[in-house]
Amino acid sequence: EVLISGVATGGCLLDHYGDEGPWLRAGDEIVVECHELGRLRSPIGQTDELF
Repeated sequence: EVLISGVATGGCLLDHYGDEGPWLRAGDEIVVECHELGRLRSPIGQTDELF
């Protein structure tokens, strides 16, 4: 069982760009890879809902 939460220091767009940075958009992909466990890919889809 693997649970991923949060980010390593410097691994967040807010760390690099602050509130002005590029946000994730439809078509982007998040990839988390861990040696010997594999790779998890999460594509960002399109939505019309506001959160």
